[in-house]
Amino acid sequence: MIRHIALVLNFLLPGLGSLVLGKWRVGFAQLAILAVCILAISYSFHSFYFVVALVADWISGLIVAEWSPKTGAVAKRKA
Repeated sequence: MIRHIALVLNFLLPGLGSLVLGKWRVGFAQLAILAVCILAISYSFHSFYFVVALVADWISGLIVAEWSPKTGAVAKRKA
């Protein structure tokens, strides 16, 4: 259940769901990338590159919510 909540939180705000799962370093890194991208886009400093980085951060947030460090793959779901 917590993994589903983390997936929704990472969909809305990359990094927040990672923090809920206890993945502190990845969560803070995703939040830092998000903050840098938003600041760069707001000041129009190479906006295209930061939009690409923002999309990559969002995708990595969705992947991290489902990735298990124990197995090194996407966590298997119980039926």
